[in-house]
Amino acid sequence: MIPRPLRGLWVTCICLLLVATARAESTGTQLRGVCDAPRPEYCWGYVNGVVDAYVKMVLLDNIKRSVWCFPKNYTVKQGTLVLKKWLEDNPDKLHLPARDIVSLAFIEAFECKR
Repeated sequence: MIPRPLRGLWVTCICLLLVATARAESTGTQLRGVCDAPRPEYCWGYVNGVVDAYVKMVLLDNIKRSVWCFPKNYTVKQGTLVLKKWLEDNPDKLHLPARDIVSLAFIEAFECKR
């Protein structure tokens, strides 16, 4: 248990950490930088993380209708190539949050057939 005089300090530190983390959100410009790097592992990881979060939301029924539909043999490398092309074709949107950019790129590339 944290001693009473230190509780306020701990709460302040946690709040400052949360604010710093929220302000450090990646943008499309930053994402393009890492995806264009000679070793784009961070880019692959970011794409994979967005896809995993989306799949979990669908499985938990938090998303009622799919907004993108992958082909049967989808790979993270394919998703990364789609993202890189979208970043190249849409320089006016690089200010958007990186997570939104991945979604926009996939909505355009992997449109669901209704």
